[in-house]
Amino acid sequence: MTPLELLAGAPVWLGGEMPELPATGAREHGLNALADYLASLTYRVKSPDGSRAVNVPRSRIHVFQPDDFEAAELPGIAILPGQYDHDYYGLGGPQILEETRDQFGEGSVLVRTSDYVETVIIDIASVHYPHGRGVAEGIKAALRMMADTSALRLKCLDYYDQIAIFSTVPGAGYLLDPDVVRSRRHVQIPLLMRVPELYRVQYAEMKVEITTEVYDGNSWLDFGVTPFP
Repeated sequence: MTPLELLAGAPVWLGGEMPELPATGAREHGLNALADYLASLTYRVKSPDGSRAVNVPRSRIHVFQPDDFEAAELPGIAILPGQYDHDYYGLGGPQILEETRDQFGEGSVLVRTSDYVETVIIDIASVHYPHGRGVAEGIKAALRMMADTSALRLKCLDYYDQIAIFSTVPGAGYLLDPDVVRSRRHVQIPLLMRVPELYRVQYAEMKVEITTEVYDGNSWLDFGVTPFP
């Protein structure tokens, strides 16, 4: 039995074939864009002789829990999961983005089903308090770099150039937890992430024709078929 035989209604794709299902979703694309952005920043850490520059490389920024947490190098950043939702557009069905026709493949178009919304937590782990504080304050400042909005807007270059939006929410804090005795100090910054959920589908060409007939009083005169522009 095929997927089309199991569907109880009309599919959103028009090409007649089941579209190829994606290997990654909007969430991972959004988190990867955020991790790449955090890795591109240079932070300032206060020291007895002034301040010095610190960078957290991409290899130390995790969008999931590291396989070997004990061996993770510090300072490091983990983006922890939180509550999520799919924000649909009113009562209608998915939105076909006509402007993307053939843009990402001949005969294809993008379909926007909803927005993926999740409250994620940037967890900064460091050995020394100034490291965590410097990185945290740098991140909070970098989240407000946009001229026209207080939210951070990042391009998902490998996700149809979609925009992931990150905005701050209440709850940032410096944590004193059992990791302190193991020289691990944590600072957390919660963010609200919003990423469009898209799928690429094949479309079918529609050929519209108009048949014109005129009645001359005795019979109908057929003027043939005229393609509709």
